[in-house]
Amino acid sequence: MIQTLRAENAQIKDQMLSQRSLNRDYSERAVDDARRLAQQEEAIERLERSVLAYQRERDDLETAFRELRDSLPDAVRSALSSRSDVRAATAPEPRAEAENERLAEAPRPRTRRRPERPIPTDLETRIVPRGGWAASSSGLSDIADADSGP
Repeated sequence: MIQTLRAENAQIKDQMLSQRSLNRDYSERAVDDARRLAQQEEAIERLERSVLAYQRERDDLETAFRELRDSLPDAVRSALSSRSDVRAATAPEPRAEAENERLAEAPRPRTRRRPERPIPTDLETRIVPRGGWAASSSGLSDIADADSGP
């Protein structure tokens, strides 16, 4: 009976050592997990600050664009507003947003678009090349005329 008690006692000590080892592993794991969570929280905070900075920058750019657009002459402003690929800088209405999502999922027919040409201003001169090479509006039109040949 003493031998069986000693055997049970040794077995219980072995179990206790394995449980201590397991407990130590769990505590190390908890410390590692806590450190990893703290790093993730810091990364999330940095990303949130970054997103907020990008949103502020976008708002600033939107405001600057609106100010620039409003300061343009009427002819240029109307040309900009008539282009189909220029989107309004305002947020769409909730119903319009759902409609846009529905339309985005529908297949679009392919259309060929002509490349749009810039509209010359009063300060720019139009240089029409007469074949061959032609200079830009840098005041070298006499060179362009000489190079174009007879």
